[in-house]
Amino acid sequence: MEKNPRISDRFGEKVIGTVLLTDDDPKFRENVYEISQWGFQLYFKFPVVKLLDYRDKWEELERNPNPFAIVTMAFLKTVETQGNDQERYQWKKHKCPY
Repeated sequence: MEKNPRISDRFGEKVIGTVLLTDDDPKFRENVYEISQWGFQLYFKFPVVKLLDYRDKWEELERNPNPFAIVTMAFLKTVETQGNDQERYQWKKHKCPY
């Protein structure tokens, strides 16, 4: 059964869901959602994109014209400078491309 029939009808393409993980735990990789109650059961398995995985791709992100690359860089710097407001401020003041 198609899970996104309106989108598929409009664009004539199959649609998938994905999860974007924006936590700071490198080990957390949840990719399943399950619920079962009163005879109802739902099992949903999805691909995961974890922003922490882009830590080693900084130069690639800087060159990428996609606006989401900037969002990813901002997230990574937020995690990196957690608890260090001065360093975070300096990065925003001198390095932010926006």
